[in-house]
Amino acid sequence: MKEKYKWPVYGVLLGLVVSIISRYIMFKQAGFDISIGKMIGNPVSLWTRTLAPLVLGIVFFYIGVSRDRLIKLRRDTKEKNKELQKKMIEQSMQLGAELNRTIDELNRYTDQLDKIVNNIKAGVCVINRSFNIEEGFNKAFVDIFGNKDYLNSSILNTVFTMFDEEKKKEAVDYFEQCFMNTTASDSILSAANPMEEFNYLFLDGGSAVSKIIKMRVVRLKGKDTIFEKILLLFDDITVEREMEESIKEKEAEYDKKYGIIVSLLGNDREVTRQFITDLGHNIKDLGLSLKELKQNEENTKILDGIIGMVHSIKGEAFSLNFKALAEEASRFETFLKEQKGQVLDLEMNLEIVNFYEKINIEYGFLNKIIKELTVFIFGEDKEPLERNNLGNIKHKIEENVRKHISRDEGKQSAALLEKQLQIIKNRTAEEKDKRVILDFNSDIVEMDTEIYKPLKEALLHLVRNSIDHGIEPAEERKKSGKPELGRIKIMIKRADNGIIVEYTDDGKGFNVNRIKEKAVEKNIVNAGTVDKMGDLDIIKLIFKEGFSTNDSVDMISGMGVGMSVVKKNIIDTLKGKLSIKNKTERGIILKMSIPL
Repeated sequence: MKEKYKWPVYGVLLGLVVSIISRYIMFKQAGFDISIGKMIGNPVSLWTRTLAPLVLGIVFFYIGVSRDRLIKLRRDTKEKNKELQKKMIEQSMQLGAELNRTIDELNRYTDQLDKIVNNIKAGVCVINRSFNIEEGFNKAFVDIFGNKDYLNSSILNTVFTMFDEEKKKEAVDYFEQCFMNTTASDSILSAANPMEEFNYLFLDGGSAVSKIIKMRVVRLKGKDTIFEKILLLFDDITVEREMEESIKEKEAEYDKKYGIIVSLLGNDREVTRQFITDLGHNIKDLGLSLKELKQNEENTKILDGIIGMVHSIKGEAFSLNFKALAEEASRFETFLKEQKGQVLDLEMNLEIVNFYEKINIEYGFLNKIIKELTVFIFGEDKEPLERNNLGNIKHKIEENVRKHISRDEGKQSAALLEKQLQIIKNRTAEEKDKRVILDFNSDIVEMDTEIYKPLKEALLHLVRNSIDHGIEPAEERKKSGKPELGRIKIMIKRADNGIIVEYTDDGKGFNVNRIKEKAVEKNIVNAGTVDKMGDLDIIKLIFKEGFSTNDSVDMISGMGVGMSVVKKNIIDTLKGKLSIKNKTERGIILKMSIPL
């Protein structure tokens, strides 16, 4: 019998049994005949009148069905529990395996990250809000700043040890801004970083090591978007900076070399040759004068002579466009003027020697370029290769270049003097934005170098002073009824016992009141004395050392040297005489008598 029919049958049979038993008990109690026939009666009418079998059958049917369902449900639940447990075990094993793989991968990544961090060029460390270095700084950080105890140490006392108190305060203020200022971007804070580039010095095995360090900042957020830590990245840029400086020095040297070559090729060869020859003599004389300086004395006379020589070097170098030499001479001259009247000490003496060496280096650099040009043009043997047309051209070039390095032969031509004066006139007029003509006439073809050199220096200073102080700009001359072109005239004549040099310009002449004012201002003469002096005596004050009517100093004038050199060269060196005539608003006339 099928399981699903078993319980209803059991219910019907049980219902019949219960019905018979109940009838028996009921008839027994009523005193009826309880025979079997009576007990059973008509089966159809009996069971149609009672619902007991039906009810019990239905009840047992539902009991059976419910039991079967319960059993099935329990069996299914058990099986499902087994399957679920199996799946949970499998999933747990999978999760465990994945977790192990993740841990292994994380360990590998951590090892790789550690290798990367410790092998990158930048030194890395993290600081907290107390500016202390936390664990995690890399090997490059230690390599940059040296082996120290960094952990939990203040970065101010480890990395920024070279900073003074003011600089450390700047660092503290900056880091506080990085922690507290949540509105400023990293780029803005990076732009305001006072430690973006700094010098670092430490001892490594007893040797001092100097580095240039560049620092970058990355802020790290914690909870509630608050910056809890700062990641600092340091780069040692010492080599890069040294390379940059080396490149700059090379570029400056090339620019300087190119400028000298352009000047050499652009200048008159004879004038340049004479300048280089004179420059060598001047530097030699400078060296001899420096040896005469005495310690713990003022050395006024010696310094005046040195200033005059340096002033001449500056002026001629400027006129020939040798800028580096002119600038060095200008700095040397300014320093010497500042030291006048002071007692020479060791530091001052060393500084003077240092300036002298710089001018000597410039002279050597100039000669080196001339030699390189010589070798470049016609080879190491300095002999023309052949006597054809090309050889003739090279021979002419050789002669011109050799003029730059030829020695002084004892006499110089008046034509060379005119060239030098024309060059200084052109350069000075261009610098001062004035239009000037220089008329030069000489009855003398050649003169001894002993006369030529001091006379040339005197005339060069006079030309510069005339253009700078005397001759007016074209518009001003036009308003006063003068020709727009200013004019300087130089005439050299032979006399019975020597040479006469007349120098004139058609400028505005000497301003006597201006000379008086400046003489008092520069303590050359006191106010009471100058008021009693005549105009000619006041004009003679321009020949005093240190006198200048210019308020500013430039390559042309302002140092108060020029006219004192004129007096020194004509009167002291050449033992000549000097007279001066002033034509107010019409110019000046200077007459120099030089004995042979």
